[in-house]
Amino acid sequence: MSYGVLNVKSGEIRYSNGGHNLPYLVNSDGKVTEMNDVGGLLLGKFEDADYSESSIQLKPGDTIMTFTDGITEAENEKVIFSKNNASSTI
Repeated sequence: MSYGVLNVKSGEIRYSNGGHNLPYLVNSDGKVTEMNDVGGLLLGKFEDADYSESSIQLKPGDTIMTFTDGITEAENEKVIFSKNNASSTI
């Protein structure tokens, strides 16, 4: 699970991740980057797990792209879609 809180006035988003695929930041110029790997273990699996957070400053036109592992694990007869294909498709 990924979780984020957006300050709509400043454009800052604070986020964390609980064992999920990392979100991508798509800049207004089209550059795609994976967001920082913060958070912790799979959410709900360990009772006393600690989770860290990070923040980024969004600029006008920036987009955050989240997705499930169903995307990266999708396959046809020949190939698994994969994380690399996901980022290049965005």
